[in-house]
Amino acid sequence: MINAAKRNSQSRLKLVSVSKPKTIKKSKEISVIEQVEVTFQRNNLLAIIGGFLFGAVPPISTFTVAHVAVVPGSIPELAHQFSSYFVLGGLAYSSITVYQWKLVAVQNTLVVLFCIVSIGND
Repeated sequence: MINAAKRNSQSRLKLVSVSKPKTIKKSKEISVIEQVEVTFQRNNLLAIIGGFLFGAVPPISTFTVAHVAVVPGSIPELAHQFSSYFVLGGLAYSSITVYQWKLVAVQNTLVVLFCIVSIGND
């Protein structure tokens, strides 16, 4: 018994108090900056990787299909190509995300719409 007590007193284990985890607000109550800070915390690594992968697939696939599979031509010719509908859907998907981020940055709907239309015409 005495030897066991000496071993326990010599061990290097420390008692650590566990604090209560921070409560996270609902996403509609959190600003974009706070959302980014929560996302890039170390314990959210899997969410970061998944978000990057799922967020990158539509723009990359739309770009690839638009520049490889779609044969350039007039509008009636494009209407008969299935891949042109895929590109149109991908552009609509990306433009919604761009609109939301620009609206947070600029906070003026008219300026954001003109900016997205001008980017689409380039």
